[in-house]
Amino acid sequence: MMIRRQTVGAIGLSTGAAMTVAMWLFHAESSPMYEYTIWHSGVGNMLAILNLPALFLGIVVSGNVHQPSEIATYAAVFVQWTVLGCLVAWASSKLIAGVGAEREGEA
Repeated sequence: MMIRRQTVGAIGLSTGAAMTVAMWLFHAESSPMYEYTIWHSGVGNMLAILNLPALFLGIVVSGNVHQPSEIATYAAVFVQWTVLGCLVAWASSKLIAGVGAEREGEA
């Protein structure tokens, strides 16, 4: 049983959107979680490490090491996690299809 391309795309887009929202929640001064992240920096630091390529792109776009471009960073986070979400959804559908084909061959 393979999932359709639209499903893989939807999983990828939702993964990209979820990580972009998580990045905003734990890094933006205007987010409702900002006061929490001042005292509990572990989650924000983990997100920064996971999104390091996107942060580097934001730094390159802004030209300022101390303040990366937020728009470029969020766009890169969205693209990065959309691609990763699509790849994981595609690989898992291939894996599930392979396991299903093996079970049909045993019967």
